[in-house]
Amino acid sequence: GEAVRPGDAAHRRAAENFRTNLTLLIEHAASRGVPVVLMPPVSNLKDMPPLASLTRNGRLLKDDGAVHDLAGLLAGGNFEELRRRAENFIVSDSPAAIWHYYLGHALLAGGDAVAARASFEEAKELDALQFRACDELVDVILSFGNPSKRPPGSNVHVVDPRPAFEQISPRGLPGGELFYEHVHPTFSGNLVLAWSAALGIEKVKGLQSAAPDFPHEAYLRRNVQFAVDRFMAALKIDRLIR
Repeated sequence: GEAVRPGDAAHRRAAENFRTNLTLLIEHAASRGVPVVLMPPVSNLKDMPPLASLTRNGRLLKDDGAVHDLAGLLAGGNFEELRRRAENFIVSDSPAAIWHYYLGHALLAGGDAVAARASFEEAKELDALQFRACDELVDVILSFGNPSKRPPGSNVHVVDPRPAFEQISPRGLPGGELFYEHVHPTFSGNLVLAWSAALGIEKVKGLQSAAPDFPHEAYLRRNVQFAVDRFMAALKIDRLIR
């Protein structure tokens, strides 16, 4: 894919096109009397680094020695030095997403999950190859939850699955426990998505909730998945991302 700096003209144009296309789909559904449930995408915030990092001068970081050094510090558990170096890189070249990712891990190891989340979010937003949906696109989806923002006559319900993913994730940071890589949920992640979708469909139908209680870990364990299923899924995902 082509690296795009967040906030530039191409990035803004993509968001405008997304809103236009989603509006057309909602209008078409409304013309047929079909209600719509919208869900913003979820993604791996903690355990996958940004796919591309652009420096302040527009250089794409590839196989950079400094990045390898930070990866080594993370793998070796040298979190104080990891934090010091990542912060220094951010001061000198803040637009590069990868520095914020490693700072997030250093902060998390130091016990500051709130600051770590801010760094992981910044790394996602600055990713120059946005496989994970940026906040601007998520905000487009969420905006249709406001009746004044949706097409006239449409029946739209917005269900945000992100709080559920955060609730079930260690320290509220979705990561490898619920995702195979950047965006594809594991078996457990898909159960959380299905639970969220079920609540949205019930709202559309005006039904009293028949969905089970929030899918906490005990609920997830009751849904049988054999080891061979997990192995085959992991193998297919590995082939897709190579």
